Amino acid sequence: DDAAGGGPCTAGGGDAIVLQCFAPEGTPIQGHEFPVGPLGATLGRKQGNTISFSHRVDGQFVGIDSSISGEHASLRYDADRGGFSLLDGCRGKLSTNGTWLRLSPMHVGSEYFPLGDKSEFLVGTVRFQVNVNEVLVERPLDELEKKPVE
Repeated sequence: DDAAGGGPCTAGGGDAIVLQCFAPEGTPIQGHEFPVGPLGATLGRKQGNTISFSHRVDGQFVGIDSSISGEHASLRYDADRGGFSLLDGCRGKLSTNGTWLRLSPMHVGSEYFPLGDKSEFLVGTVRFQVNVNEVLVERPLDELEKKPVE
């Protein structure tokens, strides 16, 4: 299979997940499933990743999306928490374009997710950054002295 290889996987329990690629439409990895076990996985354009976003064209490997870094993201299993976490970057190097996480399934409302200063999110392919503007309220000092202290 020229598209990508799956990582080690153990059956049952919470120490294994399967990633299913459903978009973008028409890419060589659309419809592929990638098992990830407790050893985790790396994702990126380079062939050395557990899940590689490249395919063979005329004998050479070509990335399927130029916005994906060579070593873009990591999946790690945390036995204490009994689940996986998604991290931007691999082997101590961050990706160029960041890694994004969907808040809820399609057509299902999400839980509360706090946005902080410089948080970023996508709506479709439109990208936004949150800028928190702190408002300072100035009052005359004598106004503050008139209030009783409780």
